[in-house]
Amino acid sequence: MYPLRDWKKFRRGYRFGSPTFYSKFHLGLDVICPTGTPLYAWDNCTVKGLVGTEGGNTAWLYTDGKLFRFLHLKERPQNGKFNKGQKFAVTNNTGKSTGPHVHIDISKNGKLELNNLTNFIDPEKYFASLNSTTPSPVVAIDGDLVEPPVASETTPPSVPSPISELPSVTQVNTPQPMSFWRSLWEDILDFLTKK
Repeated sequence: MYPLRDWKKFRRGYRFGSPTFYSKFHLGLDVICPTGTPLYAWDNCTVKGLVGTEGGNTAWLYTDGKLFRFLHLKERPQNGKFNKGQKFAVTNNTGKSTGPHVHIDISKNGKLELNNLTNFIDPEKYFASLNSTTPSPVVAIDGDLVEPPVASETTPPSVPSPISELPSVTQVNTPQPMSFWRSLWEDILDFLTKK
């Protein structure tokens, strides 16, 4: 489960680690979504609602020993315990924001330490690992979970698999994160079905 339904369909703004107009290293992920998009607990958790100048209405969500921050929300979230699948907030454009989106960052030690970049986890990789249907073991290379690309089992027989036309891991000798291949395949399917 992801904090946003249709997680993979929303465009991304600044990604984890990318330079921004205001910092050299973006601590989280900006998911561009319409105002009013609900956010759901993907696990049982505790939420603390805050209001700040940078992130506007903000939710601090605690689960799995980690702190998850969701910024630019419509209203200050209610403090309390939330069950998996329960809505805890709604997106908006509050604080210092350039448009409707939600900023998500993860502190792995459960504490916000803005000057400790090693304490932050890439939200894209974190949620992908939680929602992976791939059996273990998975090889870790430079901190990335990777597997060789596999053609989707849902490929219609009349449509050739575009993945088969891409270089394989053995051809280029550089493994790609599985989430990249899944995302690419979904984009191709979306494009083919819109015609």
